Amino acid sequence: MPIQPHSLLFSLLFYVYGIFDAQLLFAQKTVLQNDFKFEDGLYLSSAAFLSNKPDLKWAQLSGDLIFNPKEETAGFRIAGWRDSLQAPPQNMKELWGFSKDGNPYVRIPGKLNSPIQYFALIRVRGKISYFTYEEDRVEEVVMKAYNPLTGLPFREGKVETKKRVRVKKLICMENGSIVDFSPKYFRDCIQDDARLLKTLDDLDAQEQNEKLFKLLLIYNDRNPFYIPYLEDIEDTIIKK
Repeated sequence: MPIQPHSLLFSLLFYVYGIFDAQLLFAQKTVLQNDFKFEDGLYLSSAAFLSNKPDLKWAQLSGDLIFNPKEETAGFRIAGWRDSLQAPPQNMKELWGFSKDGNPYVRIPGKLNSPIQYFALIRVRGKISYFTYEEDRVEEVVMKAYNPLTGLPFREGKVETKKRVRVKKLICMENGSIVDFSPKYFRDCIQDDARLLKTLDDLDAQEQNEKLFKLLLIYNDRNPFYIPYLEDIEDTIIKK
């Protein structure tokens, strides 16, 4: 029996609808919160991270990944591709971040030429995200030599000393920019929340620094940020 034109049209529409429906089901968006699980893999850019689409899967690489649970940081050394016939991309040393077991890490700035790259867990996840890490900084300290008889200084000089400091950073998720955790840069990130801007500006400098983390949480609660995720096909079938 020949296929009727209207039957063919119906079948075509059903097929197109099926594809569209599948895209809605399996590439949805949800609010980015601390319990959101990212797609596991390595992200070469903030754009890939914000799309929740890793550029590389862990199975493609060989190397060492060591976590420091206390500091919530990780060190990663890439040995190469598991496929020895394929060379890694040129920007492998410029990884933006990675996700392991759904937990997102962002690369700590600096030491791009080091064989080991260091990453920090994104502790607060929202429209403005937050991470911290420790680093050694060299500071000049004025040292004085005192006369034991008079107790007065008779010589002084500058000495370089190493100091361990905690660095705090913000990620403005709309554009992926990473800035210092300070009232100045926080203000730049919350231009779309007039109420919170006024609250920040009404505080003096000391209060701004003391309440900055709380203001960050308030902003994220008020201003949800949506991120794509791939829903498990089996879960979708069960729900239907």
